[in-house]
Amino acid sequence: MPNTNCLSGMKCPDCDNEDLFNIQAKCSVNVSDDGTDDASSFEWDSSSPCSCPACDKSGIVRDFLEKPESPDQSSLWYNDEIQFPRLISEIQATCEFSLKSLMDSMDLSREQLNELFDRAQKKWERIKQSNT
Repeated sequence: MPNTNCLSGMKCPDCDNEDLFNIQAKCSVNVSDDGTDDASSFEWDSSSPCSCPACDKSGIVRDFLEKPESPDQSSLWYNDEIQFPRLISEIQATCEFSLKSLMDSMDLSREQLNELFDRAQKKWERIKQSNT
């Protein structure tokens, strides 16, 4: 049965294992001189190292994600040169967010942030035009 929670969409391409994966994740842990508390706030993404304990296949999480049926969809979906400017452009167009928080988080001036948005928007427009 396909996973629907933490491992949603994951399946080993070599042995079809869906039950357990070893994913290198970032976590938050309290550390004292006596040791550590339980870890919390685990985070990983599609580029995190991953392996299948059933067959020892290793790679990154993306390698273990089931691909969409259409090869065209798959190639576009995994093309970061398309998806990153698309994401930034769509966030800017559809979301209200704090520019100040974003500038502080990225250590950018308003001018630098606006330049990034402009560059992403221009790149996304070029990509859309080249695919029509």
